[in-house]
Amino acid sequence: MHSVTLRNLAEMSESRPPGYIEEVKSKGTVTDCCVELSDDAYAELVAKYSHYNRVIIPKMKFTQPGTLLGKIIHQITGQVTSACGTCSQHARQMNTWGWLGCWKNRNTILEWMCVEVEKLGHPVDRNVILSLMKAAILEMLQKKPSV
Repeated sequence: MHSVTLRNLAEMSESRPPGYIEEVKSKGTVTDCCVELSDDAYAELVAKYSHYNRVIIPKMKFTQPGTLLGKIIHQITGQVTSACGTCSQHARQMNTWGWLGCWKNRNTILEWMCVEVEKLGHPVDRNVILSLMKAAILEMLQKKPSV
């Protein structure tokens, strides 16, 4: 069984054709917050609508690792990494490495982050930062394709 919240369904419908929500609801059991779908119904919907994800993903602005990290830092701190020459250089290096290269060079990235955070006067625990990186990667790997 697969459960899709009505909120997620509404968000996904923005990039799907008219009638999408109604079709998903007709394939499952609707509750006050979710649509419960059988494995077969879910697989059918993923097969039918997954190409919409491929159209949207290349349009995303923050898909490279350095750029994405900069965006996350901005959302948390309000600081723009492009305003920092060193941070911009690190983001470009991460984008050049790509996702796998960044994982291979995670100790270097951790060191960069620790230096920059310490410059701002905050205490840093490398293990906490590494744990957050691992958790983010695991969450990304465990995500199921969206209906």
